[in-house]
Amino acid sequence: MENHTHSPKELLADKIAHWSILLVIFLAPIFFIPSVYVPFQFSKVALLFIGIVVSVCVCTIARLKDGIIKAPTHPLFISLAVVPVAYAVSALLSPAKTVSLIGQGFEIGSLLFIAALVFFALAVSYFFSTKQKVVYSYFAFIATIPVVALFQFIRLLFGPNILTLSAFAGPTSTLLGGWNDLGIYFGLAALFSFITLELLKLEKWMKIVIGTILGISLFFLSVISFSVVWYILAGFALIFFVYNFSFNRAHMHAESPLQSDDSKRTVPVVSLIVLIISVFFILLQGNLYRSLPIFNRLVVDNVEVRPSLQATWEIAKQTLKRDPLFGAGPNRFSAEWLTSKPDVINSTVFWGTDFNYGIGLIPTFLVTTGIIGFLSWIVFLVLFLYMGFKALFTRTVDIFSRFILVSSFILSLYLWIFLFFYVPSAPLLILTFFFTGVFMASLVEAGLVKTRAFNFVKDPRTSFASVLVFIVLIIGLIISTYAVGRRFIASVYYNKALVEANINANVEASEQNLVRALQLSDNDLYYRTLTDLNLIKINILLSRKDISQEVMQNQFRAHLAGAQGAAQSAVNNDPSNYQNWLSLGKVYESVVPFNIEGAYAEAQKAYMEAKRLNPKSPSILLVVARLDVAQKDIAKAKAEITEALRLKPDYTDAIFLLSQIQINEGDLPSAIKSVENAAYLNPTNSGVYFQLGLLRYENKDYTGSVGAFEQAITLTPDYANAKYFLGLSYSKLGKNPEAIKQFQELKQSNPDNKEIDLILTNLTAAKDPFAGVQPPLDNAPEDRSRPPLKDDTAAEETEDR
Repeated sequence: MENHTHSPKELLADKIAHWSILLVIFLAPIFFIPSVYVPFQFSKVALLFIGIVVSVCVCTIARLKDGIIKAPTHPLFISLAVVPVAYAVSALLSPAKTVSLIGQGFEIGSLLFIAALVFFALAVSYFFSTKQKVVYSYFAFIATIPVVALFQFIRLLFGPNILTLSAFAGPTSTLLGGWNDLGIYFGLAALFSFITLELLKLEKWMKIVIGTILGISLFFLSVISFSVVWYILAGFALIFFVYNFSFNRAHMHAESPLQSDDSKRTVPVVSLIVLIISVFFILLQGNLYRSLPIFNRLVVDNVEVRPSLQATWEIAKQTLKRDPLFGAGPNRFSAEWLTSKPDVINSTVFWGTDFNYGIGLIPTFLVTTGIIGFLSWIVFLVLFLYMGFKALFTRTVDIFSRFILVSSFILSLYLWIFLFFYVPSAPLLILTFFFTGVFMASLVEAGLVKTRAFNFVKDPRTSFASVLVFIVLIIGLIISTYAVGRRFIASVYYNKALVEANINANVEASEQNLVRALQLSDNDLYYRTLTDLNLIKINILLSRKDISQEVMQNQFRAHLAGAQGAAQSAVNNDPSNYQNWLSLGKVYESVVPFNIEGAYAEAQKAYMEAKRLNPKSPSILLVVARLDVAQKDIAKAKAEITEALRLKPDYTDAIFLLSQIQINEGDLPSAIKSVENAAYLNPTNSGVYFQLGLLRYENKDYTGSVGAFEQAITLTPDYANAKYFLGLSYSKLGKNPEAIKQFQELKQSNPDNKEIDLILTNLTAAKDPFAGVQPPLDNAPEDRSRPPLKDDTAAEETEDR
């Protein structure tokens, strides 16, 4: 892009804008705030917004002063600028406008985040108009690679706990986000390294630096073992080998600050080496170090699940039938997933997962922004590819300009490819639009794209309109920054609330932080959490014995009103979110046992609305069934359970509820049969076998109860309550030595339990275990207010998640 003529103050303004973008590039992969209260990705999004606001505002002020702006009119630039316009229309038509505009915390599918990325790319294309500025930006990019590598290597070598800060919960947490995000990043670093080594004749020290980065990147790719990266890297290495070998550098008569004058046709050795290594790891089909015990620290198991291409396409077809032009609205893939997901999903372990994206980011946009939004991306990418291939074979530029053209195009293309079958983290999206912006700037600098100068101060009418646009732009950026800041601070308060509730068990402090969060951001998630807090306060209140009945009633009404108000606010904030309706229904359901007039009807109404929004969820049907049980409408409850089991035949929680109903009806054989079905469908759940053992024990099938309890202990060796009843079952069968052994083991884990002492004494004397005492078998241990035994290892949850 051509340089402008500036006064010193204007030049300073552009320098500030340029350096603010450089800081974003440098910090995006490594920046985070080491606090449990600060959302990891949100901090990177805030960084992007700060960089954009500073650069655009400073540039706007400078242009207002000199009255001249030069801008490319090529369709490539225009098509990119059209993308957020399509998103804006889709967001305005969305049934949940706040979700589409901003989301919970500026998710990557929201309008504001997409607009920020487009602004960022256009700002890069404007400010990085010289080779020197591009060199600075490339150095900013490569400078973070050793930092990321060192951080991850320390965690690999010494274990993830060595640097377990608040943002890094497990071994697959990285500075970029997820484990596969790190793989894409190092693939990008490897691609940049071998392109640089092939296209430029570097000084020796620089060759060592770039070669080291290449080696580090390939090493981490071998550890991460994200096979897709190897395939794409191999493809680029092959294409680049052919391209570089065929394109004779001796014919390029131009100067480069990094290029010596002895260029000759050479074999692209680096590309060939990268190609061979990539093919090797593709054929290996896994982590090289898994078979080498000495390198076991380099083996990290990682599972990332997202809908398949077919499932994403099915969701898109159903959505486009209803909203063909502008889709469901930005950031609303999960709503469409819930209504249109394939039935087979309920037979997998991900049946209860609300996926926010499809197989990739671009396919997701087909669902969320419809044909118009999707085509806006496709038009831009087609123009991008056209200009990229045109740039690859131009001979009208010097060698270093060619390096910038080729490298920026290939690096951005590499990242764009992943957007079709992966959902990258915010730092990778920032890098995608950065390299895209550099490529667009290099097209202007190389003369492949022309610019036009607009002097908007000569004509008063043009001046008025232009100044008005600039002022509106600045105001819009300021408002957006204010909104980002409020949401960011609100998220901090929300996380504080979660810590106070879940870790410190301080309900009052949690509520105070939630109120502060809601004062800054009217968020349905915060309202749902406030609803849960009020319900917890009700449970605590009902367990108190130190207050009068009148005080308890007054506080009960206050907490109930608080829960109801928060749940209703969540619904009002986003009536298209089924979780908000579940939260409201839960409030009314909590007072159904108190026979409060209208509570059952209101709970039923809220749950039915949740069911309408999430019609394929068996868990909602189970919630409705439990409500019907509380209302003593057993026939209706059974019908809901039957429907839940039709959607998910292996839904053990539904089977358990059915068995409880059958027990209450006196039909113990049917209850046993139901739990036997649950055990068959979920053979690794020790809790299922424990429940089965209890039912068989109550049915006086002591042989059957022994088998069930033994299986529970096999699955969970320290399952103390299962050992307790196994010992009693052995005693009923006359197997006193086996019974004594079980209670002796229980004595070790429960040394202060007097009941075990008494049972052991009786069994040793060949007496009934409860000789002289009342056996506590009216309820299962888990159903008591205080279980008789302490489990060293808790049993697995019975719910299949």
